Amino acid sequence: MGSEMCIRDRTVTWNTAGGQNVTVTYTNAAGCSASTPATYNVTVNALPTPTISGNTNLCQGSTGVNYTTQSGMTNYVWAVSSGGNITGGQGTNAITVNWNGSGAQTVSVNYINASGCTASSPSVLNVTVNPTPTPSINGPANPCLSPNYYDYFTEAGMSNYQWTVSSGGSIYSGQGTANLRVIWNTTGLQSISVSYVSPQGCMMPGPYSKTIFVQPLPNAAGAITGSGEVCAGESGVVYSVGNILNATSYQWTVPGGATIVSGQGSNTITVNFASNAISGEVSVAGMNGCGLGVPSFLAVIVKPLPGVAGTIAGHPNVCQGATNVTYSVAPIANASGYVWSLPVGASITAGANTNSIKVSFSENAVSGNISVYGTNACGNGISSPEFFVTVNPIPPTPTITVSNYTLTSSAPEGNQWYLNGVPIPDATGQSYTATETGNYYVIVTLNGCSSAPSNTILVIIEGMISLDHNSFKVYPIPNDGRFTIELVLQKSGIYTLEIFNSLGLRVYSSEIYVDGKHILPMDLSYLPSGVYTVTLFNTQLNAVRRIVISK
Repeated sequence: MGSEMCIRDRTVTWNTAGGQNVTVTYTNAAGCSASTPATYNVTVNALPTPTISGNTNLCQGSTGVNYTTQSGMTNYVWAVSSGGNITGGQGTNAITVNWNGSGAQTVSVNYINASGCTASSPSVLNVTVNPTPTPSINGPANPCLSPNYYDYFTEAGMSNYQWTVSSGGSIYSGQGTANLRVIWNTTGLQSISVSYVSPQGCMMPGPYSKTIFVQPLPNAAGAITGSGEVCAGESGVVYSVGNILNATSYQWTVPGGATIVSGQGSNTITVNFASNAISGEVSVAGMNGCGLGVPSFLAVIVKPLPGVAGTIAGHPNVCQGATNVTYSVAPIANASGYVWSLPVGASITAGANTNSIKVSFSENAVSGNISVYGTNACGNGISSPEFFVTVNPIPPTPTITVSNYTLTSSAPEGNQWYLNGVPIPDATGQSYTATETGNYYVIVTLNGCSSAPSNTILVIIEGMISLDHNSFKVYPIPNDGRFTIELVLQKSGIYTLEIFNSLGLRVYSSEIYVDGKHILPMDLSYLPSGVYTVTLFNTQLNAVRRIVISK
């Protein structure tokens, strides 16, 4: 039987390669069967199993990668997954592939072998395409021109790190590592680049670059305009500087005790100087994200206010009508003048605007406070503690009367009796009994203040000689302190001549010898104007005359 013999109405699937056969028998129309079945020998050829050789672990971007299968076949059909592209060899047992994608990929092939058989499905080779490294650079994109380094970082765990920087920078350390330190020497646009090899051995197609802008420090500050001399306590003093190149802000400093009340951060500020402010410098520097530029300075002299006035020294009790009473205070620091405040009715008669004054109290002056403070061109200092002055009134001028030899004052207290202008010891009662011939009057003193002398009464004690007007002359009256005393005495001897002022104070005393007529020129022109009493006396005689000195 020939091999081309077909078996009617039968299909055979051959599962095993090698020699096989088909047998058949049947019964004919006559009902006869063959004595043995007929046999047909079949050779079943094995299906081909293509194999693929080539790189199964590679990097994205790999080109011209070779893959091969068995040679000598026909109808080769190759296929690659979407991450690859067959660039040559299709229809042959060897192809080249470019890998543009990454991740899990495949290469497959099928063909017809020499027996004319083809595999039921293509053979597949699994390929891992590792992604191309995609570096990043982390670090300041706007560093400052500085002698200090800046840190830049890329992914760790790689190999063959290669860094480059543009000409405005220099690598301080870290070449070949994931951390580079760079010093930026030039302002403006610069760059930093890196490349490396991934752990899978994949390289970048080219370095990754980061753009850098190197910022400059602000330029040096110009001259500061504003007052170089201010007063302690002065407010609203303005200082300014011209615009500073590359400055985004301005940093000001002021002397101790001064406060910037507005404008800090700008090129114009307003400053208040406290009363305790001290001399120093106002300074300003431009500022930006890189720091401070070179500052400029303006020396400012703070003129102090006068210091605090101390305690006033002087008389706490005075009389109405007192003159040239001294009050003083210790010199006040930094004071060029002194301002005094006095009670009503008091006035400065000497030393105004100094630390020591003389004060006169009018007859209507009242008790009150004295105070003083220093002053200068910058203002007024703190006033002294108030110094209270009691102004006592002058007692009314008393009048005296006499009965027999007893003298009586109109004042019930404070009396002091005088004989011929001389105080009588212990004669302080309201009444006094005269024991000597002479002129008597009384002065009343209360609270340290004395009245004017009372009227004068001549008391003649029997046995004492009194002189008439022709025996004791004083002329001219009034006079300027120069006058003549003319005496015509019956009895020669030594006499005492004394002159008293209106307060009963002796202003002149002399002993003279008189024998008959005696003329005595007097020159008391140094005495102030007023009423004076001239007395002449010895043990047997007492005479009194009054004169007026008027200039």
